[in-house]
Amino acid sequence: MLHISSILYNYNKGLTYVKFHKKIKTNLSILIFILYLAFSSLLFILLAEYNNNKTPTLFLKQFVFYLIGLGIIYLLQKYQ
Repeated sequence: MLHISSILYNYNKGLTYVKFHKKIKTNLSILIFILYLAFSSLLFILLAEYNNNKTPTLFLKQFVFYLIGLGIIYLLQKYQ
């Protein structure tokens, strides 16, 4: 015999899964957009430094900061 609490528990678990699935899909699209912006800005910085015959110091700094930022985003997403 099923109890009402087990039916509600299964119903809530199903709803939680649907919300969790939508959340992952939304976060993935935002992350792809952020990666696209980061890649394009790094490319433009590298091309600007290359055209001016400079060493790519700003490019390297920006790349390191992007890696740190993506690491923070990953940790926030994982331990949310």
